[in-house]
Amino acid sequence: MIEEHKVGFWTVTFTGLKKNVVPGVIITVTAFLIVVGYYTLHDFRAVLNHLAAFKMRQGYLYSVVATSIFGGVIPWSILTLQQQRKDSKVSDSHFPCFPSKLQWQELVFYALFFGYKGFQADLFFRLQSMVFGHSTRPLTIAGKVLADQFIANVFWFSPEATLMFRWKDNQFELQKTWNETFGDFINWFINSVVTTIISSWVVWIPSTSFIYSLPGSLQIPMFTLILLFYVLILCFVVKSSGEDR
Repeated sequence: MIEEHKVGFWTVTFTGLKKNVVPGVIITVTAFLIVVGYYTLHDFRAVLNHLAAFKMRQGYLYSVVATSIFGGVIPWSILTLQQQRKDSKVSDSHFPCFPSKLQWQELVFYALFFGYKGFQADLFFRLQSMVFGHSTRPLTIAGKVLADQFIANVFWFSPEATLMFRWKDNQFELQKTWNETFGDFINWFINSVVTTIISSWVVWIPSTSFIYSLPGSLQIPMFTLILLFYVLILCFVVKSSGEDR
C-alpha cells in the first residue's frame, strides 16, 4: 500500500512538472525582460512607474479587482468558451451554448477567490517588506523567495487553494469535500498539496524572484500579469496535450 502511494505521488508530481515546464519557461523569459526593461529602459520604466503610482493610490482595492479579473474572470471566460466550442462540435451546433448554472457559480467562485488572493498577496508582500526590508539586493530577494515558497506557500497558500478548488470540483458540496480532505488528511496533503507545490515550483520560484526584484508598488501588477499568463498558458498546454492524445 505504501509503495502504491509512493508511485502515485511521483507520477502525479512528474506529470505536474512536465505540464508546468512550458508555462515556466515562457513566464520566466517574459518576467526577465520586464525586470531588465524596468532597470535599463527609461521610457518603459516611466510607464511602469505610472502604473505603480496608480496602484499606490488605490491600495488593496487595486489588488482585489486586478487579481479577480486577471486570475479569475478572464481565465473563466476563455475556459468557458473552450468548453462551449467543444460542446458545439459534439452537438453539431454553430452557436455556443449559454453558460450553465454551474458555470455561473464557478465564475462567482473564481472572481471572489482570486479577489481574496489579491488581497492576500498584497498583505503578504507588505509583510515581507517589513521583515526583510525594501531592498532589491540578491540576498534580500533570496530571503523573500524562501519565505514565500518554502514557508507561506507550503503551510498556507497551497493547502488553502487546493482545498478551495477541491470544493469547486465537487460542485460546491461541503460534506463531500470535507470527507475527501479530512477523512484521510495526511494522504490528501501529500498527494494533493505537496505534489502541487513541487510541480509548481518550476514556475513560481523564478516568478517570485522577479516579483521581488521590483519595487513594492509594482509587485502586485507583476503578480497579476504572471498569474494571467500562467493560467492561460496552462489551459492551452492541457488542451493541446489532450488533442494530441
